[in-house]
Amino acid sequence: MCALVCLPPLQEEYLLNPAATMRLVARLAKEGGVKAVSDSVYPYLSLAAETFLGQLLNNLVKMRLQREDLGK
Repeated sequence: MCALVCLPPLQEEYLLNPAATMRLVARLAKEGGVKAVSDSVYPYLSLAAETFLGQLLNNLVKMRLQREDLGK
């Protein structure tokens, strides 16, 4: 029973396209000698890519602010 409001469970929204990502992973795994890759790796890959891109954007903003004279 919900005390205030009953909400459905949250569904994680991933950054990468699942079909394209898994095709690439399967191809790379095959080239590396791995016979099969489970679909359960997709959420980890997508979250890792999202984290990496977020850090990249943060670093780009920091670099821009260091190079720009904000007093002008």
